[in-house]
Amino acid sequence: MALDAYQARAHSLVGYVFFRKGDFETALDKLRQAIELNPNNALTQHWMSVVLLYSGSVDQAIRWQESFLRLDPGQPIGNLMTLGLSYYLNGQSDNAVSVLKRGIAGDPDFVGNYIVVAAAYARMGRMDDAKQAADQVLERDPFFEVAYYGSAFKKDRIGEKFKKICVMQVFPSRRIS
Repeated sequence: MALDAYQARAHSLVGYVFFRKGDFETALDKLRQAIELNPNNALTQHWMSVVLLYSGSVDQAIRWQESFLRLDPGQPIGNLMTLGLSYYLNGQSDNAVSVLKRGIAGDPDFVGNYIVVAAAYARMGRMDDAKQAADQVLERDPFFEVAYYGSAFKKDRIGEKFKKICVMQVFPSRRIS
């Protein structure tokens, strides 16, 4: 596929398409090209953080997500889930809770933030808070299934690690099939 080397937006979009197809290597290559052409494109930086997160490069995902939020703090609140999930997977549960609570305050109907904050609270041993967050998930999505959450992670150990926390501590009635 030939793209005009000066069209950062096209490289960014193609990178996102490859991410959605599960080709993380090509996605990263296209997103790097887009960033080289336009280093201040916040959306491209967000997509870079998402691809890095889902490919297992959590530290790098955090750096890109923090940069993205500095460039464009007015982005949709749901984007905070990426940073919160990255912090959670990196063992920074306090940071995860802080970011995710901002996301919840900005969009109380977005289920993703509740899912991750429930897991972060559980990891911190705050089971009452975890249960409250889990109840919010099930109130908003009564058909929530842990088996489907995190299934897009390339490195199974990341998705499985997250699922085990959810199943064992937060959503014990939601079995992994």
